[in-house]
Amino acid sequence: MRILIVGARGFIGRRLCALLRSDHEIYTCDVVPGEPGEKGYFQVQPSVPDFDRLFADLALDFCVNCSGAASVPDSFTAPLRDFSLNTLNVFRLADSIRRLRPSCGLVNLSSAAVYGNPSCVPVGEDSTLLPISPYGNHKLMAERILEEHHRFFAMRTCSVRIFSAYGEGLRKQVLFDLSSKLQGNATVELFGTGLETRDFIHVDDICRAIVLVLQRSTFDGDVVNVANGKQVSIATLATLLSTAWGTTREIRFSGAKREGDPLYWEADISRLVSYGYFQTVEMSEGVARYVEWIKREFGAVQ
Repeated sequence: MRILIVGARGFIGRRLCALLRSDHEIYTCDVVPGEPGEKGYFQVQPSVPDFDRLFADLALDFCVNCSGAASVPDSFTAPLRDFSLNTLNVFRLADSIRRLRPSCGLVNLSSAAVYGNPSCVPVGEDSTLLPISPYGNHKLMAERILEEHHRFFAMRTCSVRIFSAYGEGLRKQVLFDLSSKLQGNATVELFGTGLETRDFIHVDDICRAIVLVLQRSTFDGDVVNVANGKQVSIATLATLLSTAWGTTREIRFSGAKREGDPLYWEADISRLVSYGYFQTVEMSEGVARYVEWIKREFGAVQ
């Protein structure tokens, strides 16, 4: 298959390209300059990307959009930027495919943030959607854009709702922040109570799930949860990370809630499992691999 990865220099995009290259013809796109002599790479402007030239010239079977903003707090301070990257650019991408390569299937990386703070878990794809952040709302708008393009223009579209992604190469979010704090003061303080839960999934398993979606999705504007169907508390994650670092620093929870953060997440992954998905990276292994990556890259996070 001929597949275009948009956001190919990002955390998920880079790993997805590596997974797909051995079996498929891969083209890549991002906002940064390509490497000297790199083939099949296209640079676009972040503010007004020109996707037309890609779909006019390339006979693509699929496009996977891994680009966009990925910060709930930043969506409160810069909502227009978040909307532009997570919603408007998705419309631009879908519109280029509609006009120039309508047979190309489009997969967009959405987020569990569309569920907001669910009243009960696990949450399935048909659960109520009540985002509690601009980020979640903009991701939901992007899902509606893909539904619209399937319904009115018969395009092949699918949204994948990724839950709590982690893994080597991620230089932000809870594992990176906590690693930084564990290298500092004797006592570490985190938001919340520690009882809040997330459904963590390693980037390697995310990429395997996306490949299964490419193979098995109905592409009728459908959505697919991408997670492991397991709740892990933040307190448990903190303990796993402390053990991997070999530290005995005290970890406290302030009780303060951060705006836009849900309390509990657990996905119903029946649909993804029906595609053939199973977890390959357990949480303890993934956290240990993450710490080893930080040690290689930074020695210790300061």
